[in-house]
Amino acid sequence: MILNVPLGNNKYQYQNAGDVTLSGVEFSYKKSIKYADININYTYLYSENNSDTSSDKLEYRPEHSANIVLNKNYIFGFGWRLETYYTGKRYGIDGDTKAWKSLADFTIFNIRLSQNIFNNYDLILRVNNLTDKYYEVEYGFPMQGRNINLGIEAHL
Repeated sequence: MILNVPLGNNKYQYQNAGDVTLSGVEFSYKKSIKYADININYTYLYSENNSDTSSDKLEYRPEHSANIVLNKNYIFGFGWRLETYYTGKRYGIDGDTKAWKSLADFTIFNIRLSQNIFNNYDLILRVNNLTDKYYEVEYGFPMQGRNINLGIEAHL
């Protein structure tokens, strides 16, 4: 585990941690029904820095994360996929002040449509971050807003 450790005089250095605790539990559920395939996942992660440093926090280890994916592929080559991703209770370090910051929880929605156009090719339309949510995976570095991808996917 690599940690950002204060050295004094407003200097910090990334160092190997001597002792950390990571423990948690994950639940997953999958089910196929007439109208969709359902995949639900939840993870709880307890993370703690037990090393002799200024904080017991660990960067970018979400305490809660959950995913829900619904999808369906039809015999005539059309498919759809709806994705929801939630991430909650994370900490990061401000690169300028080196102060610990609590990062905002976020939920992202994505949609993907596909149509088989030849035996090994699909025409794909994908919209990520459908609601144009502002979120940061790392403190001070925002992720893309809504973005749309159109392309051809090859299955070789």
